[in-house]
Amino acid sequence: GSLTCALGILLALLERSRSGKGQVIDSSMVDGVAYLASFVTLRQNVWKMGPRGTNWLDGGAPFYNTYETKDGKFMAVGALEPKFYRIFLKKLNMFSPELMSRQYDNSSWSQMRQRLELIFKQRSQAEWQEIFDETDACV
Repeated sequence: GSLTCALGILLALLERSRSGKGQVIDSSMVDGVAYLASFVTLRQNVWKMGPRGTNWLDGGAPFYNTYETKDGKFMAVGALEPKFYRIFLKKLNMFSPELMSRQYDNSSWSQMRQRLELIFKQRSQAEWQEIFDETDACV
């Protein structure tokens, strides 16, 4: 992730030496890692992409989505890894070995997402924040 930042700094220094003008460097660790990892994952066909809204990071996965709360606000869920997903399910009083085993089974995602939509609408955003406060549930 820091490689793109370092490259940005070097390019800004090069521009300064040529024009005498400073530069703004906009660098994101996440974007940098995603960019660098894209070559590896594309080559190995790790990310099998389906239609929009059916994949991990585009709202298809129930463990990486936003959910409306009772007060019309939203909660963002990003429990990609099993250790975070386990905590997420426990805080919702939904934990079961079966749900854990189906985290990456996209045939169950639609049903789970609908279930989570109903659950999140039962409480306000402030109530959900209190529930997930100081946890590693990635909510």
